[in-house]
Amino acid sequence: MQSYIHPSFYTSTDIFKQEQTDIFHNLWQFVGFTLDLTNHNDYICAEIGGKSVIIQNFHGELKAFHNLCSHRLSRIRQFSHGNEPLQCPYHGWVYDSDGIPVGIPCKSEFTNLDDSTLKSLRLEQWLVEICGYLVFVKRYNDNKTLKEYLQAETFNTLESISKAFGDKIGCYEKTIKANWKVVIENSLEDYHVKQVHPQSLGKFFIPECNYSFSSLHSLGTLAHKSSGKKMEILESIFVNRPYKLDKYYHYLLFPNLMIATTQGLSFSIQSVSAISPSETKFTSHLFLSKLDHNTDEMSRSQQAIVEVLSKSILEFNNKVLSEDWVICEQVQLGISESEKYGILSIREKRIQEFQKAYISVMNKKLN
Repeated sequence: MQSYIHPSFYTSTDIFKQEQTDIFHNLWQFVGFTLDLTNHNDYICAEIGGKSVIIQNFHGELKAFHNLCSHRLSRIRQFSHGNEPLQCPYHGWVYDSDGIPVGIPCKSEFTNLDDSTLKSLRLEQWLVEICGYLVFVKRYNDNKTLKEYLQAETFNTLESISKAFGDKIGCYEKTIKANWKVVIENSLEDYHVKQVHPQSLGKFFIPECNYSFSSLHSLGTLAHKSSGKKMEILESIFVNRPYKLDKYYHYLLFPNLMIATTQGLSFSIQSVSAISPSETKFTSHLFLSKLDHNTDEMSRSQQAIVEVLSKSILEFNNKVLSEDWVICEQVQLGISESEKYGILSIREKRIQEFQKAYISVMNKKLN
């Protein structure tokens, strides 16, 4: 199989600019968790296609706005999350849940700030929808709901998965010197595991991956080798976990969200944000499965096992990611020197399908 994306698409500034709109502004983008937006005035910020976006709770309703004050164009939010009214830190302009300025210091010193003018100064609003505990936004309205975009079956599965999240055990962020598509494609095949992860992933997964595809999205499953006394103890503690599986599942929600779980015991939510043609911000959130009882009800030995499990999952995740980032940066260096298409094996079919989806969205004919 031949690649569908020419190497220049991983380095071109013009292509990068087109991606900002055609992919990151036109499609639903994951931005965070409802768990961080439970109270009035809770907010999170996300960088999407070169724009900063605020997602805020207004008395139980989530709204999303471009993080840009209408007065002198300052960023309104300076931090990634928090709890406070929607007020610009520069001159104190306050905005309501419709993005309209309703508190303007020294308002009488401005001319013609009538209701019509104030409405024209409203913040650019983005669409926001949720799937379980996952929050998504989109800039442009094409009348396609999040459920329609993800497909009903996938939407319902993700809803169930997210509701199985228990304690958050870590968050990993890294800026990688590679195009965002290189990072995504690296996650979509197991062909590199033996070479890149011999002492980490290579120890636990059987290299026989099964794939399924739904619209722009895909799923890969791998058999898991873990067994023995440790697994028996974990199974006894998490025996009634809400999302029980017997394999490793890896979802790609096009274009840039990956959700993975190992037997429903732990969950990894990974997203990438394109910074430039050759830089990507990668974020990974790790959760343990929700327990069917309180931690206080567990024995000390069980609590100790859960603590050890959390630490080992975090260390393992960080090791695997650090190995991946080294190779992704090497791929970026190599791809910038090539004028030829790559070739793909059957085990890299998810990459080919990702590239086909990418081309369909970008509306480019490369072959």
